[in-house]
Amino acid sequence: MGSLVRDLQKQAMDSSIPITDLLRNAYVVAKKLKIKEFEKWTNLELNGYKDNNVPDYRIIQGQIKAFNPLYGCWIPVFFDNTKWTKALQIGVITQAISEIVTLINTSDETLQMEIPPEIEKYLLETMEVPLKIAKLISKSQLQKIVDSVRNAVLEWALDLESEGIVGEDMTFTKEEKQLAQSVTYNIQNYIGGSVYGSQIQQGSSHSTQSQTLNVNDIKDIIESLKNCINDLELNEKDKKLIEANIATAELQLSSPEFNKTILRECFKTIRNVLEGITASHIAAKIGEKIDSILNQLF
Repeated sequence: MGSLVRDLQKQAMDSSIPITDLLRNAYVVAKKLKIKEFEKWTNLELNGYKDNNVPDYRIIQGQIKAFNPLYGCWIPVFFDNTKWTKALQIGVITQAISEIVTLINTSDETLQMEIPPEIEKYLLETMEVPLKIAKLISKSQLQKIVDSVRNAVLEWALDLESEGIVGEDMTFTKEEKQLAQSVTYNIQNYIGGSVYGSQIQQGSSHSTQSQTLNVNDIKDIIESLKNCINDLELNEKDKKLIEANIATAELQLSSPEFNKTILRECFKTIRNVLEGITASHIAAKIGEKIDSILNQLF
């Protein structure tokens, strides 16, 4: 009989082993050792994330392009507001790892991501000739997600062995289980970034922590913007830009675990527009409130 942990290391180093099989085996190890963070992470990777709160390696940057029917190809789309463009390029991959692998194995080298309807509507209105718009990503970006997962499992398995936790004869001894509970295995140390909204408290496998961000403050700012947007004397383009970002922020807040990166880019764009209104007391007051929110989002 072999060792659960050493076998996991071998599987992680063997690219011919399907990533789903590797994750299931990692889940078994985490379950047997009662390492809650890795139980949750492997489950989410196998079954998909229910909202936009994903690890950093699942946040990618696409290219916004328009389809030119005359030439039958995608062409770059450029916007005056570079910060707005940057926010729009952000893509959050929530699909189960098996779906990601399926996409990688398709014949197309470039894949499309949906753009929220409110944003697409705004973009079409800014174009002289309305064309189909999409966010394009490469298969190599999806492959990086799979590689990040495989590397995380390998690093974790190596750390388990270094602590004397090997799982000989396909089981863990009482001492190994106790040792696993005495060592803190923070998932962010292995995935190189944030942990799906940081809902799991560091250093404890059973406790949770709430977001430090005050959601009610964000909702209040959004309502203030919606109520006074007609009083800000904005040109039509800037007004639609703010409305599109408000719609995106509201869409994020409708999720129980919103994505801070997307929210931050929305409010940065709104803040930049408001900074251009030099003689507005209303814009200045709202700008101050947005600054407070941005400090929490970084």
